[in-house]
Amino acid sequence: PISDSTISIRLYGVDCPELQKRSSSPPSQPFAKEAKDFTSSLTVGKTVELKLLGRDKYGRALSKVQTDTAPDLSLALAERGLAIVHTGRGAVYDENKQVLELLE
Repeated sequence: PISDSTISIRLYGVDCPELQKRSSSPPSQPFAKEAKDFTSSLTVGKTVELKLLGRDKYGRALSKVQTDTAPDLSLALAERGLAIVHTGRGAVYDENKQVLELLE
């Protein structure tokens, strides 16, 4: 069952600051911990629904993430200043590019 599987995803439409992955990696970007903590508070221990929108160049599922407390995690992160609009190659917006730009 899917509940026993791990799926690597990328939130659609946004770039979040990145955490340091290992001691030899570059340091965490500003607000990375806040973005992670906010995301965790909305997803850990909750039922999460994904709307699959495609795959990125690393094979991750480009997805809209929804929970009962966050109907759209990408918009919630942008609204709190914890993400910016992803404008790179392969960007997907699920018809929300203008909304994301307004929130930025």
